[in-house]
Amino acid sequence: MKLKPLFLTTCFTVAIAFCANATLINPSNNSFEGATASFSFPVTGTVNDSYGSWNFQLSAVAALSGGVQIGTATALGGGYVPAPQNGTNEVAIKFPVGVVVDANLSQTLPVAWLPNSTYTLNVYVASSTTAGVLSGSTLALKSTGGTQASQSVLSVANLLTVSNIYQPVTLTYKTGNTAPTGNVGVSLDFPNVLQVAGSVYVDNVTLTVVPNNVQVATTTGSNGSGGRTMNFSATGGAP
Repeated sequence: MKLKPLFLTTCFTVAIAFCANATLINPSNNSFEGATASFSFPVTGTVNDSYGSWNFQLSAVAALSGGVQIGTATALGGGYVPAPQNGTNEVAIKFPVGVVVDANLSQTLPVAWLPNSTYTLNVYVASSTTAGVLSGSTLALKSTGGTQASQSVLSVANLLTVSNIYQPVTLTYKTGNTAPTGNVGVSLDFPNVLQVAGSVYVDNVTLTVVPNNVQVATTTGSNGSGGRTMNFSATGGAP
């Protein structure tokens, strides 16, 4: 009686993760520290003002009051003004009632976009009259080609019901194999769509970038006769 050789097949899987730490690429003067400043809404039209590397674009139709102030809580009026989320200064945008106005804060960073990376923009926002004065407000990441991603400020539920307390608003964006053109831009837009009177407060704008994690799954098989097959698959890279 002859015995036939028995060939066994075995396999195992090994998962390998390639990870990287986040790099902080904050906008310059991300907490608006320094001297106090104030910019008024134009009666009608658009004006551009600057505070360090920040650009403030204010637009209005028939506005007779309101504008932007930068300073300590006391300088901004004290009382119900929230304490700065970071440092000593903060931004207050004061809207008049029943007037078409828009306040935009923006900055282009001195860093180019990277491919296959995840960007996380975080901004602390508060308001004096909860949801109404924040109607239509957004934060966005921009490139030379335009807006790459945007997020409604009112996506944060607490901003619908809690006034005068800072809440974090976060926007996350993942780049693909080809990076957006130009440098990274940050934009915060407050159009007060409902035209209600009140104030919006902004502080501590932070931005991080981290290369996308790639997980490699290695599958090895053996046919028992010395031959091996190794297959690789990966997830987590660019789409």
